[in-house]
Amino acid sequence: MRIYLRAAVCLCSLALAACDSGGSTSGGTGASGGTAGKSGVGGTGAQGGSGAEGGSGAEGGIGAGGAGAVGGIGAGGTGGTTTGGTSATGGSAQAGGAGGSGGSAGATSPPDFEEQFDTADPWTARAQSDGRAQSGVDASAAEDGKLLELLVPGHPEFDTGDRVGPSFASEVASPNPLGYGVYRTRVELGRCAAGEEAVNGIFTYAYGGDLNQNGITDNREIDIEILCGQPNWIWLSAWTDYESDSNFLRTSRVVNTATGEYHESVARDAYGIGPALGTLPGAKQPAFPEAGRFYEMGFDWQPTTLTFFVRFADQDVELWRLQGAEFVPQAPAPMLFNLWHASSHWATGGAADYPAQDSLMRVDWFRFWAH
Repeated sequence: MRIYLRAAVCLCSLALAACDSGGSTSGGTGASGGTAGKSGVGGTGAQGGSGAEGGSGAEGGIGAGGAGAVGGIGAGGTGGTTTGGTSATGGSAQAGGAGGSGGSAGATSPPDFEEQFDTADPWTARAQSDGRAQSGVDASAAEDGKLLELLVPGHPEFDTGDRVGPSFASEVASPNPLGYGVYRTRVELGRCAAGEEAVNGIFTYAYGGDLNQNGITDNREIDIEILCGQPNWIWLSAWTDYESDSNFLRTSRVVNTATGEYHESVARDAYGIGPALGTLPGAKQPAFPEAGRFYEMGFDWQPTTLTFFVRFADQDVELWRLQGAEFVPQAPAPMLFNLWHASSHWATGGAADYPAQDSLMRVDWFRFWAH
């Protein structure tokens, strides 16, 4: 059920590797073109027409640079995540402090929009004929007993190159675009064997136009991506523009929850991330993600800042605070969830098999607090 209470989104590997999606998490209806693709969801809403596929994006490898000084833990405020200190790193100048643990982002007041996924509401859904994107599924682990299931069906006979990319995703998209605000969800991540791969996508996405007038087509996308074969790596990205794999603008951070270390993109217009820049307070969570456990995560999207968080031990842990309007999408976009096969391991490189067994992502709810 959708509730309105007030009127009123790829990196590839740390090693050299090919990019499965060309950056976009969203599949649309475009046909897959090799190992990389940029397919489109409509600029305003749920599902658009056929998206143009991109080429393969090669990683730039690990760059040189020293470890940065991590910002301290900020005080937890009501209705917002905390701010870390300024980071003196060799990484992206636009990135602020490493951040810390803080208060609950947007969790202390009623949301402006809430989706419980307890009925077949008008979120646009798509899946392969043997996959599933279904709301209203009974589940005792859901807070209201109902949730959304996104299923990538297991196929032991499939190879690395079968059904690659978001064009083959199980996916839902919100019926209307959302703008600045706090986005929070409760989700159980899809799982697979270590040699396999599927991407759990939690993101906003809208493509088209050139609002910033820089000559590159706007790609309004904010991503949280977690791959089931290497689930300790959390991939965070903010895209503003995409024309092709050689003409785009995006900024990314990758957090390794096994160690708490984080890496950042070496340039906005090239694939590849640099060496570890430091360790985030509260981000070392070796057990993440535990089987059968739901996690709250999301981001706080404002005109000049974008803050990502995951909730561990009843406290929001800030994973990244990106600062600067030029790095942050500046127009509304729909909210999407999807699950799809990636043909490579983004963190370490190398081919990844298609899941032999079913991979199931479950979403209990999504909540939005407008700014």
